[in-house]
Order: sequence, then structure tokens, then C-alpha cells
Amino acid sequence: KNLASIPPSKARYGLQDLQDWAARRGVKIRGPYGGTKEKLSKFPVNSSKVCRGAFLAMEKGVMLRYSWLVFRTYWSDGEDISDASVLERIAKQAGLDPQEFMRYVESSEAKDLLRANTEECIARGAFGSPTF
Repeated sequence: KNLASIPPSKARYGLQDLQDWAARRGVKIRGPYGGTKEKLSKFPVNSSKVCRGAFLAMEKGVMLRYSWLVFRTYWSDGEDISDASVLERIAKQAGLDPQEFMRYVESSEAKDLLRANTEECIARGAFGSPTF
């Protein structure tokens, strides 16, 4: 749904709810959805590589750490998670080998896995594969 088509009262409530949950969890959410004046470096962002990397993080047993780092890096710190240097840093902080990570996210194996996972989610009526 286009944000402009959301009734203003619902949009205000949604933004407030997002900020309330962020405060409860101790995280900062930058705009456009976070309601802060601090901007994201890029919106929308191409998250394909981040999503593909999630499969490697699952395989290596660091998915929770990886997901948290991706979320914080984009929504709290406002960095571009499609940038290779940012991805390498996230991988390293998550306990993954950055070079292996970058090779994996560019591989046909990872692309096929994300595509299949996304198609399965759509067929089941879900969204946000593989991390949401």
C-alpha cells in the first residue's frame, strides 16, 4: 500500500506504535517510518544481498546476531546495507568470514535459495522472507 493512501490518523498511530516498541526494546528507528528527523542513507534500499546472507548466517548458527546487526545498521545507524563495505563489516561482526559471505551472497546457490524461499512464502500468504 502506498503511504499516501493510509488515513492520517492510522499513519500517526502506526508511527507512534513503532516508536513505542522501539523505546521498549531500546532501539532507535530513523525516518521515514521512525518519525525522527534523522534520515536513512538510502530508502528504499536493495536488501537482496542481506536476505541471501541470512541463509549463510542460519547455516553458521549466527542468525540472531546477524539479523540484529542488519536491523541496527540500517534502521538505527542509517547506513546503506546494500553497500559492500557495510555488508563485509556486518558479516565480520556477526562472526562470519567477510570474503566467504560476499562470495555466497553473489552465488547462484544463494540467489536460487532466496527465490525459492520467497515463492514459498508468497504461496503461503506470508511476506518478509527470510527474516521478517
